Amino acid sequence: MTKEKFLPNAFGPGKMYKSGDIGKWTFDGKVQCLGRIDNQIKLRGLRIELGEIERKMESISGVISSIVNKVEHDGKEVLCGYYVL
Repeated sequence: MTKEKFLPNAFGPGKMYKSGDIGKWTFDGKVQCLGRIDNQIKLRGLRIELGEIERKMESISGVISSIVNKVEHDGKEVLCGYYVL
């Protein structure tokens, strides 16, 4: 996985890190973040892959599909999982 994430630098010597973030250059030279190419979120400083949690939920007998979202509850961001039996 390290070889997939650290690529040759297209702008000069060294390596670039492929983060999974999608962005674009704005007219004033700044980078605008547009989202992510994967289903990863940041919660309380931790990067969490929601698909891993969904797959674990679907490994439970009887669960046919699931989805996990980050939601706000009582003023805090929390994970909320939904499933179909």
